[in-house]
Amino acid sequence: MPVILDPNIKSYYEQDRESDRLERGPYKLEFSRTQELVLRFLPHDPCTILDIGGGTGIYAGWLADRGHHVHLMDVMPNHIEQAKQIPENARIKSFKVGDARELDYETESADVTLLFGPLYHLLNKEDRLRCLREAYRVLKPNGFLFAVGISRYALLLDGLFEDFYTNDDFAITVMKNVMTGEHDNPRQIPHYFTTAFFYHPQQFKDEVL
Repeated sequence: MPVILDPNIKSYYEQDRESDRLERGPYKLEFSRTQELVLRFLPHDPCTILDIGGGTGIYAGWLADRGHHVHLMDVMPNHIEQAKQIPENARIKSFKVGDARELDYETESADVTLLFGPLYHLLNKEDRLRCLREAYRVLKPNGFLFAVGISRYALLLDGLFEDFYTNDDFAITVMKNVMTGEHDNPRQIPHYFTTAFFYHPQQFKDEVL
């Protein structure tokens, strides 16, 4: 299946937004908290991990340095090329451009699958479910899936923190987010993120489980 990206998502991530995002400002907390949760459940012995939609490999590199056999995949070719050039990623076993809805990995080949990016960029529910079915397909029995969704209220809170409500368009965007979960940024205003789907907690649980 050819990879078809929303043009706004493609444009957004072509601007090198991911290579150091988790090393800046409040995103450091995101990285630290995610590490804490992963380590809570991760097997102690070296295991096979598929980092699907893993960007430039910050989690993949970290896990590879802990002795795990990590394979990195992302839909953006520039992310994969950047990941290959980062010294901290030297222990990653493989780098691949691909679509989370149709994984080029063997069935029951992974002990752990990470979905830290794909779900919130798939607006269509069936696409999200296809992504999840693929993530479960490649998992071994009793394997672990770590998946991330963005809260329906994330943009509302972000706007208060960043004082974005001085822009009337932002308030309209937030209202749509809260009511439908769908987020877009057709004018590609910096800091307003890009095309995405934001979840209610129960909705996320229902889809993932």
